[in-house]
Amino acid sequence: MFVAEAELSARDRESVQAPPADKAPRIDLLAATAEGAPNVVSFFVNEAVNMGFKELDDMYVGMNLKLAQQLLYGRGEHKAVSIAIQLHRSEDIGKARARLHTLFHQHGLDLEVHDFTELTPQYLQIIGFMSAIFTFIAVIMGVIVLFTIVNTIRLAVVARADEIEIMRLVGASDAFIRWPFIFEGAFVGLLGAAITIGLLFLGQGPITSFLSDYFKVLPVEASATVGQNVALIVLGAGAGIGVLGSYLSVRSYLIR
Repeated sequence: MFVAEAELSARDRESVQAPPADKAPRIDLLAATAEGAPNVVSFFVNEAVNMGFKELDDMYVGMNLKLAQQLLYGRGEHKAVSIAIQLHRSEDIGKARARLHTLFHQHGLDLEVHDFTELTPQYLQIIGFMSAIFTFIAVIMGVIVLFTIVNTIRLAVVARADEIEIMRLVGASDAFIRWPFIFEGAFVGLLGAAITIGLLFLGQGPITSFLSDYFKVLPVEASATVGQNVALIVLGAGAGIGVLGSYLSVRSYLIR
């Protein structure tokens, strides 16, 4: 993909300085106008960007609006067939769509709104694929952790069988006996979650570098709160699985 600048308007020339001809490569681009006639424009190349898809690398050229209109319409009326709006947060796509529809209705504009998921089907495919994989892995790991904690707490209960019988003889309720083991299970779950977060922290650099080469074509960027959210989810899941495993283990012993 080439990003070009040339023949800029007076406004754009104030903010964008064209590279010197002796330093930047110059390309003569041949394309068909909207009427089908051949047309050529010349421009300097700012940079070449690897988009991750060969089809985009072979076909896509990004350039200034004036230059693109000159290429597509020649001496005819210069138009703009679409406007791309990039949001800071993808969660605001619904709000932006509703606002645009309101503006179109107020000004009587016969325009349509298409978001990125409609224009790039690969986005939803990648999201669905990654969600399915990580959901499957999370379920398998959760079951393994649950059985591990159940067995760990069960061993602790068996080791303290005499103490539990003495507590029953003096009138302790099942809830009173159960709570210490539940706290122990929660501690084990939190300890495992803390180790997991540490491993993720150590491996986030190589993993991010590896995945960015495959998904750089998608205009997505992890926010600063992603790591915090992941840590909270892992800690919550660890504590929850620990409490559940302890409850099941102690309950199976107390109902004997």
